Amino acid sequence: MILIVIRASNLLRVDELQLFKLAYRYWHHRTAESHHIHALFTDYLNNKIAPPWVVHFARSVLRAYESGHLEPARFGVYPAYEELPLGWSLAFQTPRSLPLNDPDGLLIA
Repeated sequence: MILIVIRASNLLRVDELQLFKLAYRYWHHRTAESHHIHALFTDYLNNKIAPPWVVHFARSVLRAYESGHLEPARFGVYPAYEELPLGWSLAFQTPRSLPLNDPDGLLIA
């Protein structure tokens, strides 16, 4: 199941931790508490087993891609996330957000 998660995160161009957050929101219709997601993600890293709702989410991403209809926004990924390299895997960083209304980069501290 770990390969499904990695493939889906690569297709959405987010890291696997972000995929867990997106999957939680997709499945439960609410945002997970940070400590809860981090505990589940740590278990995933240590045991290589993803929760069923993450696998379901990842399979939905793969089906959309294979049918030629992958729209990242449908899965909660919007242009505010920087694109990550296709080989990104088991990253411990969250996506770096890009300012949407700051073309000159003046708001970045």
